[in-house]
Amino acid sequence: MAAIDLTAVDVLPWPYEFTSATTWQEVRIPTWCDLQITSDTDLWIAYKAAQDPASETNPADGGAVGTGKMPIYANSVVDADFPAQHGPQRGRVGNAQGEADGYLTVFLAAQSGTPTVYLEVRQAAQDQR
Repeated sequence: MAAIDLTAVDVLPWPYEFTSATTWQEVRIPTWCDLQITSDTDLWIAYKAAQDPASETNPADGGAVGTGKMPIYANSVVDADFPAQHGPQRGRVGNAQGEADGYLTVFLAAQSGTPTVYLEVRQAAQDQR
């Protein structure tokens, strides 16, 4: 499965939807954005560990859901949090998540079934462009 790459988004807010599976789906957004997530089915959310990008608990696009995850409950709206990128680190994905610089990444998976996941790319509270 290929990552959902929304890094070229330049008009905000930008809605996007996809059909989830029970394996990780990588979603990339520009460093100057935030992401809201909702679905009518429970989801899992995960990030790569800032402290240990090679950790076996890190998610991988298309990979099985393991440990190191948090639930998103059905019909709730969640703001994805990019803690390793706040302040001067925001957008330094190479330092924070073991990926190339220039985007923020989050991993989503359905807890069961194949629900539709709704995303909204939004202006970050502190625009880091």
